Amino acid sequence: MSPKSRVCRDLDFGEQSVNTTSGKPVNTNNKTLIAELILSTIITYKSAFWVKISQNFYKLFYQSLQTAYWLVSQPT
Repeated sequence: MSPKSRVCRDLDFGEQSVNTTSGKPVNTNNKTLIAELILSTIITYKSAFWVKISQNFYKLFYQSLQTAYWLVSQPT
């Protein structure tokens, strides 16, 4: 097999190699690695989105609470 066809085959389908330290199979499939990268990016984006939403909600809720407390504590 020529080196060029081997590279193309590896890029298309990947190969399963063995980790020399643990002896366990390691997935070197590029499609799997790309899918894992995309999934981790989506999870990170969604986490950041919900953190931002919760921070905005907290700010709004806290400001409303402060205003209500200020109104209640005013002398009549």
